[in-house]
Amino acid sequence: MKRLIIGIALPALLTLCLVWMGCGGSSTGPDDGDNTYSAVEDFYYSFEVADQSGVRVEAISGTVTVRGVSGVDSVIIKGTKCVRAPSQEDADERLPGLDVIVENVTDEVSARTTQPSDTEGRSYEVDYEITMPPEMAVMVSSVNGTITIQDVASDLTISSTNGGVVLDNFVGEATINVVNGTVVGDVTLPLNGEIVIVVVNGGVGLEIPTETSAGFSARVTNGGISTSGLAFTDLETTSTSVTGTLGDGEGIIGITVTNGTILVTGT
Repeated sequence: MKRLIIGIALPALLTLCLVWMGCGGSSTGPDDGDNTYSAVEDFYYSFEVADQSGVRVEAISGTVTVRGVSGVDSVIIKGTKCVRAPSQEDADERLPGLDVIVENVTDEVSARTTQPSDTEGRSYEVDYEITMPPEMAVMVSSVNGTITIQDVASDLTISSTNGGVVLDNFVGEATINVVNGTVVGDVTLPLNGEIVIVVVNGGVGLEIPTETSAGFSARVTNGGISTSGLAFTDLETTSTSVTGTLGDGEGIIGITVTNGTILVTGT
């Protein structure tokens, strides 16, 4: 049997992934329901790329968007800080306690959110928008919020507690760990490359080129798996797993979901 059919499609997974919004939409941070007033501040940093090979983001709540742009020679980190509170005075007073620490060191450019350890019911959010040369490595960790990676062609490492991951025209190797959320998008694996995705609660919906060369493994504990448009050899399927070889099997694609669904489509 080639396919295990499940009742979910890639657009539905994408919709689930995008429910997390920044300060202008639904709160991604703790909110007691009375935080109707907000204080907002923009930030902007720009660094010329010298020997730096990567960009690192350590976010807490809010969206993170990283976009590779061909021909640029700088990393631009910009975005918005927002505090929601029960009164405008309270929000204005708390905004200075929400900060973004940006560092430009020898091997990487990094941005890190800092905020009070006890929010006392207020909502603290930072939305990041980052542009960079597409060949720089990307490392993102986030507690609450969607992470979007667009037009990047390098190594990718993502860790997310609550929130989805969107991969838009990603080419490279990746290690992605998500506790609650979905991983969706289109991915091209380089020769002898490796992509490993682990989701606890959520799902994975990927589009990969039909000419992909990799050993393929997809496993769920509670859920279903569907593959389409891909030519496997050595295919083995069970109610909770699909393994096989794509092309010459030169790379590795490994997907594990504890509770949820896996959908992989050849394009």
